[in-house]
Amino acid sequence: KEVFTVLFDSPDQDPAAIADSLGFKPAEAGALEGLCDSVIADNPTEAAAVKAGNEKLLNFLTGQVMKAAATKPNPKQVTELLRARLL
Repeated sequence: KEVFTVLFDSPDQDPAAIADSLGFKPAEAGALEGLCDSVIADNPTEAAAVKAGNEKLLNFLTGQVMKAAATKPNPKQVTELLRARLL
């Protein structure tokens, strides 16, 4: 959405350059996996609750990964990585 907003105001700009300037860069899978592992280790109570069936806490853990990431990763990708590790 943010890229489209800037693109609408400045249609002559390159969408990829806009995305870069806003911090949207493709995250490497290895880096995301490491962040997911770190967030799980830092939040053992929430991770255990997800393993026990409380999938709503996946959103919390996803948010923690998003905060820890240097770039803005795809939240769906982060959630899927967490789901694969915990369920």
